[in-house]
Amino acid sequence: MKEFAHAQDWNRLEDSWLEGLASDQVDLASFMDAAEAAAQHDRKRSVELLNLLAGELLTRGRHGDAGVALRQAVRLAPANAETKHLVRRLLMTRSSDSRVAQRLLDFAGFDQTPVADAWDRFEAIDALRSGAYVLHDTWGAGKVVEFETATEEVALDFVGRRGHRMSWAMALRALRPLSPDHLLAMTVDRSDVMAALPPIELLGLAVRSLGGDADLKDVKRLVEPVVGTDAWTAWWSKARSDAKDDPRLHISLAKPMRIRWVETGGPLPPDSLTELKALPHADLLRTAPRIARDPALLDGVCRVLRERLGSMRKNVPLLLEALLVLDNLGDDQARTEAEDLIQGSADPTGTVLAIRSADLRREGMIILEGRGDPAAVRKDLFLRSGNAADWEALNRRMNTAERTELGWEVHRGLPERAAAYFWMVRKTEEGFPLPGAPLDRAIRLVGLLDESSGLVGPVTSFIAEGRVLQRAVEDSREKAETLLRFVSEARLPVSLKEEILTDVYARFPVLRPSHELIFTTPAGLGTKEDELRQLVKVELPQNKAAIAEAKAHGDLRENFEYKAAKEQQDRILARIDEIQAELSRVRMLNPETVDTSAVSPGCMVTLVGKDDETARIVILGPWESDPDVGVFSYRAPAIRPLLGRRPGDVVALDLPQASGSFRIGTIAPWCSPA
Repeated sequence: MKEFAHAQDWNRLEDSWLEGLASDQVDLASFMDAAEAAAQHDRKRSVELLNLLAGELLTRGRHGDAGVALRQAVRLAPANAETKHLVRRLLMTRSSDSRVAQRLLDFAGFDQTPVADAWDRFEAIDALRSGAYVLHDTWGAGKVVEFETATEEVALDFVGRRGHRMSWAMALRALRPLSPDHLLAMTVDRSDVMAALPPIELLGLAVRSLGGDADLKDVKRLVEPVVGTDAWTAWWSKARSDAKDDPRLHISLAKPMRIRWVETGGPLPPDSLTELKALPHADLLRTAPRIARDPALLDGVCRVLRERLGSMRKNVPLLLEALLVLDNLGDDQARTEAEDLIQGSADPTGTVLAIRSADLRREGMIILEGRGDPAAVRKDLFLRSGNAADWEALNRRMNTAERTELGWEVHRGLPERAAAYFWMVRKTEEGFPLPGAPLDRAIRLVGLLDESSGLVGPVTSFIAEGRVLQRAVEDSREKAETLLRFVSEARLPVSLKEEILTDVYARFPVLRPSHELIFTTPAGLGTKEDELRQLVKVELPQNKAAIAEAKAHGDLRENFEYKAAKEQQDRILARIDEIQAELSRVRMLNPETVDTSAVSPGCMVTLVGKDDETARIVILGPWESDPDVGVFSYRAPAIRPLLGRRPGDVVALDLPQASGSFRIGTIAPWCSPA
């Protein structure tokens, strides 16, 4: 039939088409090839023939083949009425309940939308029948337990979330179908069984769920929730080891690592040595030691490395790294060749430091130390290296005199050696003899942030997490004052500055600036503490219960009660933080110790007017302010003209009890209520 279509011999094509349909066995592939060829010349005729084929296949009950023919017809002529009628017939006859099928067709908008879109929508919702497995982006894998046509809803069970109801429209947006033999689908009903599977079986299931060819990142995404985050590393190590003896699983050597499931009778993967030969130089040197752990492959790995040496001659550090790998694998000549290569290099130190592997770089350092003055070599390596792993290795081989000399050298070389100085500051806790007192070193380190932007993140974290500056103050008020002056000008995050100031003021309350203090009485303090206790002990637990109850109502994205409860929680927590911050700045007022030489918080002031009329006001903290009874906060703008004034001074005031010009009469301590 295909040749008639290409020749555009439509009569013979139609005769041949009808003759083929009359046979007991309809070869779908030959019909589809002919229809494709006909469509290149006459799309309308091709659609007519496909409709004829689909109708016959539907009559014979071959619904899957009929769907293939109709999909092609829809692609060629999306608006063809006969094709749309046949699609409807296919969907109706495929369903066990015609009323349900009609309901799904109506929901899919079959008569209002393009037939291809409606067909896809129909099949998507039809796939959500009871027992189907699905994947939700947030809740993970689940199972449809109810499929309601009357209410157009599905009910689903997720792990830890049972009986969740969702409209068909929401389900189509939020859910993706899962095959019953997919790893995630199996965990819905059998999570304990899946977790107990041997690692090699679980790995094979994960790879098959990902199509038979997956990378490690995708495998981890599937397996980690099953075995647990803490157990993942050990699980992967065991699975990878077992895969070496399982011909069905092949783990590639190249990066990124891919894991392949080899079906029985399928093409075999390449052997390890073949893969090793194909790797780039860097991957070869990284992978060879692991492959050589197999005694049967050791000699082959060494041969592959030897064959590569010639192509590495122009890259001396790479060649040196290869020789060190060979030495570790037992090659008798490699050590001597590596020593000669280092000795013959124009810059032996630079050559060794250019080795990318930290372990091999340390071996090169040891070779270099053996060819000269060890102390001088270690000092040169330390000062030229920018790698903390190198500094650690060199430090372990240094004596106290070497460390002391190196500390002064780095100290004098600032800011160029800021990274090494940062490393040494951290090592002082282990006894590294870096010059300077702890506070001076910490301040010097923070000062380097302006000149070494690459250290901003690590140094800031070190200062914050270890409370380095606060600990360096010890119990010295003088050091605390030095730190406060430094922090006010240092380029540190505002949040970190506030944390440092809070710690210092907690240890040295007398250093807190007076404008930051909150003066209060025992009664005012008690009121504020009662409010904090009410928030923490009553309102916050009630709010948590409201959040839990709102969560049980369903989808959080459309849950007003949940959103309202979360907003209330934010307000409660913000108020708790605010009160705790205020309480940390409290200074108690004591009538027995109030300074009455001038107007200040804790004073009772007598004001004398122009007709010798008097008024009495009390100045306390913001928590006790009550202007109606003559008690004012020292922070109130109307009171500020009084602060610091002495008896006999004249001030202009605008208060409920006194408005105009007044002379200050007496200043006495406020009277604490009994």
